[in-house]
Amino acid sequence: PDPPASMPADVPPAQSARPAAGSFAERLRRAGITQPILILGYTPPAAAARLVELSLVQTVPDLDFALQLDAAAAAAGVRVQVHLALDTGMGRIGFSVLSDADTANKQLRECCGLSWLNITGAFTHFCVADSDAYEDIAYTDAQHAVFLDALRQLQDCGARLQTVHCCNSAALFSDAVPRYDLVRPGIVQYGLAPSPEQAPFCEQLRPALCLKARVAM
Repeated sequence: PDPPASMPADVPPAQSARPAAGSFAERLRRAGITQPILILGYTPPAAAARLVELSLVQTVPDLDFALQLDAAAAAAGVRVQVHLALDTGMGRIGFSVLSDADTANKQLRECCGLSWLNITGAFTHFCVADSDAYEDIAYTDAQHAVFLDALRQLQDCGARLQTVHCCNSAALFSDAVPRYDLVRPGIVQYGLAPSPEQAPFCEQLRPALCLKARVAM
């Protein structure tokens, strides 16, 4: 099946924020930012009620964290909105849907059965999308195929995914990768190209910062 429907029309995906730290998310809320905020990093499960109070979406990278967050949410009497991280080949975080698909699929099914987690999204990361080497393009294509299969697995076990995302800065310049429901630009927000190969696509970007230091002998 095709990836699920996009975010509601009144919440433009491009305006979603994605800080990696809960404290930064709190600052954004205090500053009046009302758009969806996805926390990509770790949040202590004991903060489940705070996540709901601030309307934050928490990343779930593995089953252990999912179980801990579900237990904490149950104790607090709240249902936490989460996105599942799927490791399709980067090897950093996420359910290992590439290297150990059988185990990962079992774990994903168990996550879908957790009553206090509201799984509304899933994502992956294309680790070599900044390269135009043939083997790297093929690797990104393979990652995308694995990602699609994992999405089907989630849908088959009842997950109602509203938001699917996989594009980092580099993948934004690839016609082979769909944008889905939102994108996660990183280095291009600083006005820099993801790689020398993609510099021609970034000619209109201007660096947003510079680093200066005083040389001391």
